[in-house]
Amino acid sequence: MGALLARMMPGEAPPIGLFRMFARNLPMAGAMHGWGRYELSRQLTLTMREREIVIDRTCALCGCEYEWGVHMLTFAERVGLTHEQATSLVHGGPADECWTSEPERLLILAVDMLHERFRRRRRVVGTACLGLRRAPTARPAPAVWVVSRRQLRRPHCSHTARARRTTLRRLPAPHSMTRPTRPLAGHDDLPVTIVHACLREGRGGSPTAVVDETPWRRAGRLLTDGERRLVPTLVGASHAVFLSDDRDPADRRGTRQPVLQVRFFTPETELPACGHGTVAALAFLSARTGDREYRAELWASGRAIKGRAVHRVSSSIDVTFRAGPVHLRQPTGEELSLLLSALGLTATATAGACIATLGRPRLVVPAPTERALAALAPAPDQLAAACDRLGLLGCFVHSPVSASVRTTARMFAPSIGVPEDIANTNSCACLAAHLLARHGTTRIAVDMGDALGSPSSVSTAARHNPQSPLVDVTSTARIARVACLPMPG
Repeated sequence: MGALLARMMPGEAPPIGLFRMFARNLPMAGAMHGWGRYELSRQLTLTMREREIVIDRTCALCGCEYEWGVHMLTFAERVGLTHEQATSLVHGGPADECWTSEPERLLILAVDMLHERFRRRRRVVGTACLGLRRAPTARPAPAVWVVSRRQLRRPHCSHTARARRTTLRRLPAPHSMTRPTRPLAGHDDLPVTIVHACLREGRGGSPTAVVDETPWRRAGRLLTDGERRLVPTLVGASHAVFLSDDRDPADRRGTRQPVLQVRFFTPETELPACGHGTVAALAFLSARTGDREYRAELWASGRAIKGRAVHRVSSSIDVTFRAGPVHLRQPTGEELSLLLSALGLTATATAGACIATLGRPRLVVPAPTERALAALAPAPDQLAAACDRLGLLGCFVHSPVSASVRTTARMFAPSIGVPEDIANTNSCACLAAHLLARHGTTRIAVDMGDALGSPSSVSTAARHNPQSPLVDVTSTARIARVACLPMPG
């Protein structure tokens, strides 16, 4: 035991109380020692300063005074935490003036959101185990459970949590949640609606986060782009869509259909266009109004997207929108050399390949067989480096088109933080435009997501246009649930 405790402490320092407690179970203490060495080593992805910010903030949120004190005493001076920053980690937040580094502000924000998300999930699960039943509703709608807690009271010299009191209340479904012209009273939560876009026969689909920022904008509380990039990660989605109506309410009177600004984000970047994000946005807006048929015009990167949503008898929603003109060109030798190598495809795929641009350019390339497509295992780092060098979104690989005008496809876009996409509607539109130009094919259905265990499907209708092909996209979506994230600041 003495030898183990000596290895766990640096230099000649006496073992701290936590390690002495671990040593009561020697196998566990040995395992914890290996894990702790990694967490406190330079092999960790975070820098030492970033690591201490995360640990100190987590300890403060959980009321873990002992561990907070150990790290403050041992590391605070070494990593350059000022008195103001140490105080902010306990009593303040990422918006405090002492945090001048944007990555550190986002790090604190991420810790706050993850802690709040876990706390609420734990409380909801605990309440469900006690037999709480939800009241029936007239129409199917996802339930939103929000746990509110009285602000923790901490003395100035201590951050021990005191007097926690929780209550559970239910919020309305998403079609009425975002109607207020100011943030919802009583809490500072950001409602995030999860929409499963591009379902196949009512199953699977791509989970996409949708946020209506209009109430927050009118209240003068704007999300930063860094905060927007965090949202998909926190709710378990690959993409997030942010809607806003910046017009004065008086200017909207007499308008036949809503006109909203829309922005698309992945955990890595903002996208000028996102097809399944557009499907999710139109499904969300349609569910909010409750109308059987809904039409809207979305503005993304200066381009208008007109869409239509129709409710089925079930809870699913059929969405159709004009994906816009698709620009096609032949790939260069350098593009094919770099991308086919990263994908693991041979040069025989070059015959049917093209570069298609809808928002951002991407390689559209055929696989020799459906089995070869299923077995595809690209090198993500190599593919991301090639796409970054060539300025491409990613690679859309499809199987040969069947006699029933149906194909299977996979979209790889690691450079934007999406190693493989469950559904990529704009790439399906690009394929439709390519097949129209090459073979005169006007309609095609594309299946995706099987490799990820979440089947999806997109139908397209392409037609010729003097400048470039136009493609209408149809897909099915379903409102899955609503998550509430704490608004920072």
